[in-house]
Amino acid sequence: MSEKMRGLILKEVNTGEADKIITVLTEKNGKISVLAKNICRVKGRFGAGASFLCYSDFEVEPSRNELYYLRRATPVENFFSLSEQIEKLALAAYLGQLTSAIVPECFPTEGKTLALLLNTFYVLANTNRDIRLVKSVFELRLMAEEGYAPETLSCASCGSTEFPLSFSVINGAVFCPSCAKEDGILINETLYKALSYILNADMKKLYAFSVGEENLKVLSRLAEDYCMYHTGREIPALNYLKSLF
Repeated sequence: MSEKMRGLILKEVNTGEADKIITVLTEKNGKISVLAKNICRVKGRFGAGASFLCYSDFEVEPSRNELYYLRRATPVENFFSLSEQIEKLALAAYLGQLTSAIVPECFPTEGKTLALLLNTFYVLANTNRDIRLVKSVFELRLMAEEGYAPETLSCASCGSTEFPLSFSVINGAVFCPSCAKEDGILINETLYKALSYILNADMKKLYAFSVGEENLKVLSRLAEDYCMYHTGREIPALNYLKSLF
C-alpha cells in the first residue's frame, strides 16, 4: 500500500543509467531513502519534484529493508535559484549532506530540522547573508535540534561567566579562564551572546543578526569543528565548499 508524505530532498545518487536513490527529510517520518526507478526515462511522471533542492509531496511504497519506492513526486516549492550561484549551491549541497549524516533513518520527528533546513534555503535564495554565517548558524542549530546542543550558559565546571570564556569542542561546553580546557577556542562577550542567540532564537529570526569579520572567523571555526567532531562523519561537499571561500 502506498503512503503519502511531504519532504525536502537532501541529496540524490545515481544508481545505473536510469535509476537514482533520493534521500528525503519528511515532516513526520524523518529521513527516508527512496528508489526512483527509470526516473531518467519517465520524467513526466515525477516532474521536477524528485530533484535536489525540491520540497515535494511524495507518494511512495514501503519495502521490508527501509527503502521506499517512488510512485509520484509533485513539487510544492523549489530552491533551484540557488544553482545560479556556485557558492550558494555548494553550501546547499553541504547542508543537505550534513543533515543526512546526522538524522537517523526512518525515525519519527517533530519536523524542527526540516523547518530549519527550509528556512535556511529560503534565506540563501532570497537574501545576501554571508554564507559563512549561514553555514555556522545552521551547523550549531542543527546539532541542537538533533540532541547535541553545547552547554553555553556559563562555565561547565564552576558556573562562572568571566571572560574570556573558551569553548571546548570535545566537551561541548564553555569554560572560564580558570577551568579552560586545552582544546578551548576563546570567545568574547559578542560571540557568547551570538551562541545563545543561535541556540535559542525563533527559527524565522535565526539569521537576523551579524558579527564582525574576526568574530565570524572564530564562529566559523568553532561551529565546524564542533559539528564534525560530534558527527564523526566525513561530508564530501565540505572540502569543495571551503575551497570557494
